Amino acid sequence: MIRKNPDTGQYTVKDAVDGTETVSTHPPKFSYPDDMAEYRRRTREDTE
Repeated sequence: MIRKNPDTGQYTVKDAVDGTETVSTHPPKFSYPDDMAEYRRRTREDTE
């Protein structure tokens, strides 16, 4: 799995680089039941 060092922006396969934890570059898994959909729709309606 490819990971990214948030401090330097470099990509690596290591879990930590120079004591800094790396983060996953992959998006979160898709989940059809969207818990935030209602909130997002209300916010969108308020701004239009």
